[in-house]
Amino acid sequence: MTPSAPAPQRPTDGTPVVLGIDIGGTKTAAALIPTSPKTEPHLLTSPPASGEAEIHLPGRVPTPAEGGATAVLAAALDLAADRLAQARAAGMKVIACGVGSAGTIDDKGVVTHATDALPGWRGTDLATAFTDRLGLPVTVLNDVHAWALGEARHGAARGSRLALVLTIGTGIGGALVRDGELLRGRNGMTGSLGHIPAVLPPGADADRLCPCGATGHLEAYASGPAILSTYRTRGGTATNLESLLIPAPPGHAARTFSGSTDLPGSPETTGQRDATDPLAREVIREAALILGRSIASAATLLDPDVIVLGGGVTGLGDLLTVPLVETVRRYAPRGLGSVPIRLSTLGPHGAVLGAASAAIP
Repeated sequence: MTPSAPAPQRPTDGTPVVLGIDIGGTKTAAALIPTSPKTEPHLLTSPPASGEAEIHLPGRVPTPAEGGATAVLAAALDLAADRLAQARAAGMKVIACGVGSAGTIDDKGVVTHATDALPGWRGTDLATAFTDRLGLPVTVLNDVHAWALGEARHGAARGSRLALVLTIGTGIGGALVRDGELLRGRNGMTGSLGHIPAVLPPGADADRLCPCGATGHLEAYASGPAILSTYRTRGGTATNLESLLIPAPPGHAARTFSGSTDLPGSPETTGQRDATDPLAREVIREAALILGRSIASAATLLDPDVIVLGGGVTGLGDLLTVPLVETVRRYAPRGLGSVPIRLSTLGPHGAVLGAASAAIP
């Protein structure tokens, strides 16, 4: 495994930089960002201006999950050490390292719970391992929390007072960020919407098994694997979510949204994605309604001034987002239902940016 090695870039103002690491089930990524004053929080009444965070020396390697925790940790440490060496060779002053990792992370930087995506990952002491290897102060947090922090400080929720950030993909994760700071809770689970009982329509099966071992959780109904499983159980033959869709009309790109645009509650015809068969549309809509009901409940409880959605399932486009937004508007109390709902702007750099940001002194 050889980390990608773009030409070194030097921050133009001589500002110290922080190294960010994102350890996921399939890839491990790294980059450096300059330190800078945090955005002054204010009520977010309109989308933030477009713009990208400054990223230096990005790189990534596959996560060797099949090799167990020792191999995964070794790959991450090697990538981090390589980025650190390149940064110093380029004259950068690296002052700290932030690590975002799959799993639940305690306040000592140790993985306390993890899924089978990273076998043996539970019990890994990330803080000690990275401190010993790099000789830097190290901050460790969950990867979804890191991504949420990145969105709050650099992306679609930048400048918000209270942001609910949700990722809908292989699982459903979430985080709550207040005034640019992550709210962890007693066990580091604040914002974990995927593991609350789903708000289901009448007649729905309330005992569907969640990957965490419990039943009836939102993740069991509206994650990517859950949507595909429902589709196939009812006779569908597609093997992945993307194959449920047909391309956008000729001459039009599939419609996407950035954090500079709030998601609409009604479809737009230009570039709208569609499904290959009525069953796919039905299953995606059902998942969207369940998501929308649960998000409406969360919005009522938390009263955020922005909700940010990310993860691979949002690639279903209007088929998912339009009924989802309509459902939030319908079930949240008047006023709360108008909360802006936006798609992530940071893409693959989100967790790296957030992890680095968390480590800024």
